[in-house]
Amino acid sequence: MCFTIYRIIQMNQTFERFPQEAAISLLACEIASIFGTHQLILASGVTVPAALALGFAVSRPFRRIRLPIELMFAAGLRRVVPTLAELKMTSLISGQVPSAVSSNPVVSKIRNWRGTVVLRDIIDGYGACYFIGARWTGVLSVLLFTGLISSGVEVDAILEKFGFSTSLASTLGSWAAAVTLSSFLYPVSMGVGGAILAPALGRFRVKYMAKEAAQKTSR
Repeated sequence: MCFTIYRIIQMNQTFERFPQEAAISLLACEIASIFGTHQLILASGVTVPAALALGFAVSRPFRRIRLPIELMFAAGLRRVVPTLAELKMTSLISGQVPSAVSSNPVVSKIRNWRGTVVLRDIIDGYGACYFIGARWTGVLSVLLFTGLISSGVEVDAILEKFGFSTSLASTLGSWAAAVTLSSFLYPVSMGVGGAILAPALGRFRVKYMAKEAAQKTSR
């Protein structure tokens, strides 16, 4: 998916007009990417090393302390593809909050809280660059831990110690590979979900609601 300025403007309009459909579409495309990638791995007959599953598991606890690296990655991506920073992800996020909730005084205080403002500035400043950079940083993290484990750890012995069979280890490895590869392909999932599927779902909902309103009027 080519993120041209026209495509970014189109996605921003979709996020503002159809935020719920956009969120559903992005999540659906990401899930489809994981399952589709997993099926391709199984169909290819490629044997995924068990070390990848272990590296994937070990990398999970480090997600919170990766923020500085993720921001560096996002800053670099913003320089290479500046149009990605124009994607207003805050419109998508705020659109998930019901109006009755967003007007609550407590919610207003949370929005004005310094930590919330800083987070909003980061999201607005980097746009899609941060979300893509975070996932690509995760991919590098998994590969790094997998390499370290493969170079000095008896993976099979560890898995046997915890009761994992060879077949189960292979299955876990293929799923870890699917999740990791789909994270790398996240820009494609974002482009398809935000620019193609979301506006289609939004237009369908508008037409459906208009049809329902017309039927009620005619009764």
